[in-house]
Amino acid sequence: MQLNPLTFLFEIVNFLVLLFVLNRLVFRPLKRGIEERRAEQAQTIADAKTKLEQARALEQTLQGERRAVVDIRDRALREAAEEAAGERARILAQAREDAAAERARAARLLESEREAAEAWVREVTIERATSVAGKMLLVLAPEAVEQALRSRLLEEIARSVVGHGGDARKAKRSSSAARGCRTTQAWRRCARPSLPRSAARRS
Repeated sequence: MQLNPLTFLFEIVNFLVLLFVLNRLVFRPLKRGIEERRAEQAQTIADAKTKLEQARALEQTLQGERRAVVDIRDRALREAAEEAAGERARILAQAREDAAAERARAARLLESEREAAEAWVREVTIERATSVAGKMLLVLAPEAVEQALRSRLLEEIARSVVGHGGDARKAKRSSSAARGCRTTQAWRRCARPSLPRSAARRS
């Protein structure tokens, strides 16, 4: 078999034409598609990186805001606790003051009642002691008691008559009338016409 140069040349030209057609119709569009695909992938990767960075920045911002919220909450809780403690202390102080005032009022009331009771006991004791002493004196020394009452009655009569504008003769008549009474009851009956009510009650 002999190699025909024309055939060989025709085959070479045919191959070159085919290569040109393939390059023109297949290789270029394919290469352009691959490049566009690579560009899209690169753009997608760049967008993903940008979004990732944005997400990380947003996460940091959210963490900062979360910390700020936590700080605000803690500060609000501390302030509320301090206010509650202050209000509790104020209420306790007011309660102590009210209790102290109530104890002082009760103490004053008890003191006044005690003083009133002591005064009543003293008055009753003095009255009973005076009554008992008078009865004992009347039993033990009736003449001395009558003499003392007569002297006191004469002094009261003279003082009362002089103090109310009477004269000496009227006082002398009253004294003479009083000397005519013999007993204590008689002294009182004799003294009532001449003495004012207060002196008669005292006698």
